[in-house]
Amino acid sequence: MHSQGQQSSGNNGPPRLPRIPPDRYTILGELGSGGMGTVLKATHVHLNKPVAIKVLNMELVKDRTSLSRFESEAKAGGQLAHPNLVAVFDFGYTLDGEPYFVMEYVEGFSLAELVKRCGKCPSADFIFVFIQALKALNYIHRKNVIHRDIKSSNIMLQFIEGDRYVKLIDFGIAKVLADTGVTMQQLTSTGEAVGSPLYMSPEQCKGSHVDVRADIYSLGCVMHECFAGYPPFRGGNAMQTIHMHINDPPAPLASLCRSEQELLIASMIHKCILKRPEDRYQSAAELGMHLEEIANVGAHVQSIQRPTSTVDAANRWKKGNKTTEQGSSIIQGQTGANIPQLARPEFQDGMRTSAIQDKIIGGQTQASGLSQTLRRPTSPLNQTGLTQSGLTNAGGAAAQDTPQIDERLPDRWNLHNVSGQQSMSNGNFYEAERHFLQAVEIAEQFGRSDERLPNSLNRLALCYKSQGRYDDAEKIYVRAVEMREAIVGSLSKDLLPLLEQYAGLLRIVKRDQEAEKIEKRIHFIMKSK
Repeated sequence: MHSQGQQSSGNNGPPRLPRIPPDRYTILGELGSGGMGTVLKATHVHLNKPVAIKVLNMELVKDRTSLSRFESEAKAGGQLAHPNLVAVFDFGYTLDGEPYFVMEYVEGFSLAELVKRCGKCPSADFIFVFIQALKALNYIHRKNVIHRDIKSSNIMLQFIEGDRYVKLIDFGIAKVLADTGVTMQQLTSTGEAVGSPLYMSPEQCKGSHVDVRADIYSLGCVMHECFAGYPPFRGGNAMQTIHMHINDPPAPLASLCRSEQELLIASMIHKCILKRPEDRYQSAAELGMHLEEIANVGAHVQSIQRPTSTVDAANRWKKGNKTTEQGSSIIQGQTGANIPQLARPEFQDGMRTSAIQDKIIGGQTQASGLSQTLRRPTSPLNQTGLTQSGLTNAGGAAAQDTPQIDERLPDRWNLHNVSGQQSMSNGNFYEAERHFLQAVEIAEQFGRSDERLPNSLNRLALCYKSQGRYDDAEKIYVRAVEMREAIVGSLSKDLLPLLEQYAGLLRIVKRDQEAEKIEKRIHFIMKSK
């Protein structure tokens, strides 16, 4: 450790630490440093209390605008008081004239360290962490403060006598620098700032005006990192990453989901990181309320059985990890059963007048029916030779008794289909998939002679195809064609739309010979009486 007055002994000696006045703080060492500043661990001389001291680098002190804004931001930080914020309680200047402010010292580890160690967060920990982080974000936004530097290393996890706390740190400096021209310059020349582009909103990347929705985007990037194990955009360097934030759509997360709750989380993340600010959640309060709804879904919804490849992908994080259950906690000594409920008034104080969109209708739909649908063996649909089995199956299906169903199910089925189509048209494929999965679950209850199940499967397949999930789309198309064939017969022209879409999918993936066989079957049906 370095003392507060230790100087560098030439180029080969240790770096000089900022010289904090020794009558107030005893410097214990450096916690971290980068192009924008240095963070020191120290002890308050009179209170014998550990603190963290952040010092603005001398290069930035020379810019009077940056210096003035840093001072104003530090003073504003001293007026913020929230359990999920690191308290700022002192401000001053080093013996060399660098401004510094003194913060609460957090004993714990960052979210970035958690992701590095575990790969991704289970749903229980994800919800616990971001519910608390959103409380902090909602609070500072209501105080007219924009963080502008939200990243996984700025969210700390603290343990005090067995209790867990989430602390949002380092608000202020990013805002101070955002309008000075320094930030973009530093992106390619300093180690610390190179990490920030992983979480910057498109408008911040372009140097445009930013508001609270930029923080929503940045938090969405952190959510993506925790949910998937990696951020949504990562280029070869800072400028490539910035270009991706501005231009590239995020890769779908739905293939990693194994439950209804995880699909809801994936949909929420997608909305956070939409390119246009007006398409995102409009406030931390709105996002917090939505996350509370997702938390209330709980772990009671059965896991969705997906194709083996996607299940394997979702389970990769478990290797080298002590977690053994889908929802079990990797945060010390806690389980998903202890997820706190949000203090609704706290969020509603900053809530815009808007309803929470697309709740789960009824809340009792299970995934078991879809599991059976996806597990049924597929048949070769690319054969032009037709057998009598299709006609026989059609007659058998039609002869089955229609099961007794809840009279509300048709309306619920229709609502999910309409909502899914609207989400598709808005480019929100996560929400669309959620609705179409629900529609399939409901349609399973109408019986195999009902057209609604193949119709819902068709929409789900189109949703997968639109996301580039061609393997998943093919499995669903095969199932949809089989089921419709069993209802209408193998020579019915009602099969044509499904067969045409399936053939189109095969063309996309360059399986032209198989597509030609499907197309021959289409022509055969069209010529039949």
